Amino acid sequence: MSLEKLRRLALKLGSIELILICLGLAMLLTVFGTLAQVDIGTFAAQKKFFNSWWLWSRVADHRLPLAPAGLTVGLLWTLCLAATLAARFKYFLNNRGLLLSHSGLILLLFGQFLTQRLARESQMPISIGQTLN
Repeated sequence: MSLEKLRRLALKLGSIELILICLGLAMLLTVFGTLAQVDIGTFAAQKKFFNSWWLWSRVADHRLPLAPAGLTVGLLWTLCLAATLAARFKYFLNNRGLLLSHSGLILLLFGQFLTQRLARESQMPISIGQTLN
């Protein structure tokens, strides 16, 4: 792939429209994931809406992808921000605030991805007055 083709791909991937779509999808996932906690519980809603690649729906005997879930939206958003920095950003001294905020957001999204994929949540019940290791 030539350098010009890569630049055109990065310009398309780094479009503000695509970034805003990712932001809107993230907000919708947050709303529906929060509302789903009432019916299916916190951990099940977290797994279904945020720790998976797709939201699935049952139609007859088939499982069909309904919408992108948290991991897909986060990955696409991260790629869009990285493409924006690579293709559109002008590296001048007076743009360091934009560079810092975009880089920080990319780091935040990447850290969240690692947490979702590698962390293990658990509980340790302790009764009142009881001590445990």
